[in-house]
Amino acid sequence: MLNVPILLRLSEKTNMEVRMLLRDENLDLMDQYLTNGKSRSIPIFIFIDQDGNEVAKWGPRSEYIQQFVDKLRAQLPHKDDEKYEEQFKETLSTTTKSFLERKDFWEDVHNSILEKLI
Repeated sequence: MLNVPILLRLSEKTNMEVRMLLRDENLDLMDQYLTNGKSRSIPIFIFIDQDGNEVAKWGPRSEYIQQFVDKLRAQLPHKDDEKYEEQFKETLSTTTKSFLERKDFWEDVHNSILEKLI
């Protein structure tokens, strides 16, 4: 919800072609780009040159955003705790609201993607 619109805006400004593949319909490809070697997190942006060579990979989050998410998750009780579900929903709500409202997040994702391409 945060990253794709930023990528699309960058693609408009740079005249970069963008193609999107659905994760669950391209599991072989996703398995080549597992997050931390184990999860099929999305989005993953793969940048390919005109000759079909991979030149960069980005995702699923910028380092700054990942730290924010990790900090929120660290505050959750254990999954067996009766309060887990309620607090998990609150964490998702906080994350979503932050993605929608925090311009520093938008700028960080923009800069993080650009750094991969430069």
